[in-house]
Amino acid sequence: IILDKFYAAWTHTFYNDLHMSFIGGYPEEMFSGLGGEVLYRPFHSRLAFGAEGWQVWKRDPDTIWGTGLTDYNVFSGHMSVWYDMPINGLTLQGRFGRFLAKDTGGTLSLTKRFRNGTRLEGYLTFTDGKDRALFGNQSRLAQGIRLNMPLGRYKHIPEGVSTKLLVEPFQRNTGRTLENPLPLYHMTEPFSKRHMIEYWDEILPVKPQKTP
Repeated sequence: IILDKFYAAWTHTFYNDLHMSFIGGYPEEMFSGLGGEVLYRPFHSRLAFGAEGWQVWKRDPDTIWGTGLTDYNVFSGHMSVWYDMPINGLTLQGRFGRFLAKDTGGTLSLTKRFRNGTRLEGYLTFTDGKDRALFGNQSRLAQGIRLNMPLGRYKHIPEGVSTKLLVEPFQRNTGRTLENPLPLYHMTEPFSKRHMIEYWDEILPVKPQKTP
């Protein structure tokens, strides 16, 4: 039995466009530690800017519930920029910083968001550390596809439950980032101008007119 995630979080919004979060505990299955994120997302702009940093320790799977820690620790952080493309639901993201294996590099990703909340993401990562690629050779590049599908709209399934599908190198250590349990860009999406325009019919439904 492994404790997957267990953390405490604090979030706050400054002046509507500036958001912050602070998280401590077990944010993902591989690492424990402290970290935070800052996001600047102007309502009338397609661009958004953010930064996050984490001081983490690798978890020991041989301890009770996997809550013990090993001697391996690292500070990982990234600077990010997002661009909401004119095509509905498409977002381009670029990020640069230090990964969990203490290597440095950047990631370029393209995400498609569907009306039911499903997200499909393709990414390409370049790092200064070589590691195992898809076909077993050593490479500085890593690529993959991620699919996140919410299940809360189905009957008898709680809101917030989702399923994930990953197609990426499994044994690769370089180019890895901490899985932020509360990514501010996704959390603020319902309050963005793009989202409100796309879902305006659901936000403010048109009342049927009575026939005389």
